[in-house]
Amino acid sequence: MAMAEGDLPAFDKALGEVMKLPVYWLARARCRDTDAGDPALWSQPRYDPEDEFVYLNGPCRTE
Repeated sequence: MAMAEGDLPAFDKALGEVMKLPVYWLARARCRDTDAGDPALWSQPRYDPEDEFVYLNGPCRTE
């Protein structure tokens, strides 16, 4: 995933709001992949000064 550095504060805020919703936690509880929420599956954010984007690598799943 990549996003412009300037969009990070809004993304962080939106993500925090989603994680407050009961529907998020219900969906996560139904997920068969017990590692789905493991932070170790995601890379540390990497900033590329050439394109001013922040990159994250994480698991890709079809479910």
